[in-house]
Amino acid sequence: MAMASHYHWKDTENIVIWSSGAKDSDMGNQLYVLKDRSNEVQPIDREYFLKDGHCSYSPDRSILLYDSYPDTDSYRHLYLYHLAHKRGVTLGSFYSQPHINGDIRCDLHPRWNRAGTAISFDSTHEGHRRIYTVNVEGIF
Repeated sequence: MAMASHYHWKDTENIVIWSSGAKDSDMGNQLYVLKDRSNEVQPIDREYFLKDGHCSYSPDRSILLYDSYPDTDSYRHLYLYHLAHKRGVTLGSFYSQPHINGDIRCDLHPRWNRAGTAISFDSTHEGHRRIYTVNVEGIF
């Protein structure tokens, strides 16, 4: 593996990670599940996960929460992806002021509540850095 970025443990043996994949693979940068202490590497969804972002499993491990870095219009996006159904939804797109970068930028850094019914994320889309919450019950 030549490059690896944001990750989250699924369980004691598997980790989800943005990476360039297996050493001799032509799959490219993708979100993968890696089995610890092995060479097993599987992409989650080659068509859906096209950019690096912060990822985390829901408490029941059925859904991935994912964000993005700013696109060309300076919007950061927040996604949920149902693993069994192989289906993703965009929860929202949030303007990220382009002049705020480097160490003071504001990544969304989404995270789950313990019940898996809501998420919180950081954003500056209203002109100030704040923490927001979204109820995600019943989305899938």
